[in-house]
Amino acid sequence: MKKNLFLLITFGLTLTGFSQSTIALWNYNTITGSPTAPLADVGSGTSQVVGSMVVAPAATGMDPLINNGCGTQNGSVPGAWAFTATPGATNESSGAQYTASTVGYHNIRFTWDQRWSNTATNTVRLQYTLDGTTWTNFTMTSANTTFCNGSIDNGRFQNNGVGDQYRRISVDFSAITGANNNANFGVRILAANYQTTTEFRQTSNSSLIATAGTWRFDNVSIQGGANVSIASATNFAQYNESVGSINVPITVANANAAPINLTFSLSVYSDATDNVDYTWTNTLTIPANTNGITN
Repeated sequence: MKKNLFLLITFGLTLTGFSQSTIALWNYNTITGSPTAPLADVGSGTSQVVGSMVVAPAATGMDPLINNGCGTQNGSVPGAWAFTATPGATNESSGAQYTASTVGYHNIRFTWDQRWSNTATNTVRLQYTLDGTTWTNFTMTSANTTFCNGSIDNGRFQNNGVGDQYRRISVDFSAITGANNNANFGVRILAANYQTTTEFRQTSNSSLIATAGTWRFDNVSIQGGANVSIASATNFAQYNESVGSINVPITVANANAAPINLTFSLSVYSDATDNVDYTWTNTLTIPANTNGITN
């Protein structure tokens, strides 16, 4: 007796072990001399001096795996991008700039290790751009910023009065949706006036004016989660069991190749009996760095 079997296949995506990927990383492990625009050491990104800062010879950096980037420098020499930290005459006008395309990524995060000397400007303002031209102040809060050896003042990072040490600061841009999938994303770290004063103040003594000192940058990264767009090319099948055994292919595809395996859990709706009228595989995996699979 003939019987028609209808299989409706649905699926849900499981991002096993999913985490943010590095889009661009400046680790300065091979830095030499006094470069004004170092390219990213990992991934693709650019950097440059902003305003009146003056590039100094490469200096000692921070081992990213020790002390979480906080405390006394412990890296090799050279290992950090260094500046004579001349803040200029205008508030929030001088510092360092990092840019990278975030196309294919979302939930952007910017992290950097920075060392202030005792006499350097102790407060920084973070700005971002979505078009490569217009720069907007980013308001740091306890909800979107993690840091050590400092505090947040009026949306900016402020040192805690101790110089000659590194601080690791990490900022979550996930609330800035324009930062996602953006070819012109960039961040600036700028010298800022101390609290409500109209002056740049020193890291170790906020009662003294800051006109120079040194800044160093290490382990600067722009990260994001890979965008994944899933589609099913074949998710419905009908056949007559009198035909005999047939294979029903299932195709899934993602628009952007992810850096990790993407595993799908499949489910079946049918009036047929599993392992009697049909057998099937209940998971599919798109291998890392590929755009789809047929099974």
